[in-house]
Amino acid sequence: PHQLAAGLAAVLCLVSGWSMGNAALAALVLFVVMTAVRDPGGPLAAARSAANAAADSMERVTGQRFTPAQVTCLLLSTAAFAYYFWLAPAATSGYGGRGSGYRER
Repeated sequence: PHQLAAGLAAVLCLVSGWSMGNAALAALVLFVVMTAVRDPGGPLAAARSAANAAADSMERVTGQRFTPAQVTCLLLSTAAFAYYFWLAPAATSGYGGRGSGYRER
């Protein structure tokens, strides 16, 4: 998994023109997924463990107990909003992305 993740980062940087930070994050995600697949229980057990850990963290922060499904829904919706409001406008060409405040006439 180490070599494959490093190779992915190199290809993304050199061939696709990604920044080193974004390529490193993509390589990290690939490494974590590949490591989870090799562990006993596979990726579902790793996802279940991560959801339980996130629910425990939310309980420490808020004082309320959340189920792993509630925390997963909260994290996915937060990621979707972050993409919609911050990352999607950057993908548009030129000015005038959503939320930029610029109107074409």
